[in-house]
Amino acid sequence: MNDQGAVVGDYYDSNNVGYGFLFWHGKFTPINDPHAGTGAFQGTIAGGMNEHGLVVGNIIDSAGVESAFTLRDGHYTNINNPGAGTASGQGTGFDAVNDHGTIAGGFVDSGGVHHGFLYRSDQFIRSINDPRAGKASGQGTSSYCVNNRGVVAGQYVDSAMLIHGFRLSGDGYTTFDDPKATNTSVQCVTNNGNLVGYYIDSAGAYHGFIFVADHR
Repeated sequence: MNDQGAVVGDYYDSNNVGYGFLFWHGKFTPINDPHAGTGAFQGTIAGGMNEHGLVVGNIIDSAGVESAFTLRDGHYTNINNPGAGTASGQGTGFDAVNDHGTIAGGFVDSGGVHHGFLYRSDQFIRSINDPRAGKASGQGTSSYCVNNRGVVAGQYVDSAMLIHGFRLSGDGYTTFDDPKATNTSVQCVTNNGNLVGYYIDSAGAYHGFIFVADHR
């Protein structure tokens, strides 16, 4: 949700096809990229929207491959990272966009490894790979959010297949592991530096959390 109260999200129908939407002033508007597949576990996933109306997200096409998209003034543009794989379960996605138009996203390469990035002005401007992340299939780094100060938040999966949250400020990666967790994921960072995410405890239960930054 942006500061004007516009909400973007997605849902799956009874056939497991995904559809995006915008909810604003009590009205739902569909967000459905025409390149999205229409089969089960395909479709459009809306990731975020900034104060200027730029919507970002990803589609899953009829072959099960993911592509990122932007939506501005009714026009969809598809973007694919050159390092992304082209098989089912691989590809590129956008997760969030800040008010300066910088987009946080990620891709899965041909070996099944996850990589984060920042994208702005029609180009990939930064790779995001936490140095503690594993380098095998199902491992790697996912960047889920970027705030207006350029701080990035997300998660990485290490070589033992454990999930850790991270924050990237400048060139410094900081790991966040909830003390009650076996796995921790950071989903967003606010403009004042607070983190929002979830953790999984030893019994497999999910819990949400807010980490309040020290602003002293």
